[in-house]
Amino acid sequence: MRGAAGPALLALLLAAGGCGDRPAPPPAPLETVDVDAAPDAELSTADDPQAAPRGPEVAGVLPGGVPRDLPLYKPSSLVAYGEVSAGRHFIVLDTPDPPAGVRGWLDQRLAAAGWQPAGPGAWRHPRGDRRLTVTFEPLGRGTRLRLEYPPEP
Repeated sequence: MRGAAGPALLALLLAAGGCGDRPAPPPAPLETVDVDAAPDAELSTADDPQAAPRGPEVAGVLPGGVPRDLPLYKPSSLVAYGEVSAGRHFIVLDTPDPPAGVRGWLDQRLAAAGWQPAGPGAWRHPRGDRRLTVTFEPLGRGTRLRLEYPPEP
């Protein structure tokens, strides 16, 4: 009797173990529904005083050492600053205005502050023989302005 129970038990275990090999049934299809626009889709910030432009200014915190007589174009945003080499620093400003207008404004302001042209994109100030390098890069909408200068102590 012992010999006949072994093969029967083995067949039962194999049959029970094979039950998990069947694939799971596919999930039921999900119902899709068209929805209206979000309740706030037509709201505007036009009358919101918090969203109003802040007026002509330079957005961002300027690093120390920017010469006080260096005119900064407004409106603009400070996007980068750093040290080029010992004694030379730079700031980069982005403005929504076109390059020609920015260049004309800056040329007038630099001359009024005592800076003198010293070649393409270069200015010299007789006080302390300071040198300024200016580059203009057209952006999709606006201008990137890079000013390289000796920092003030």
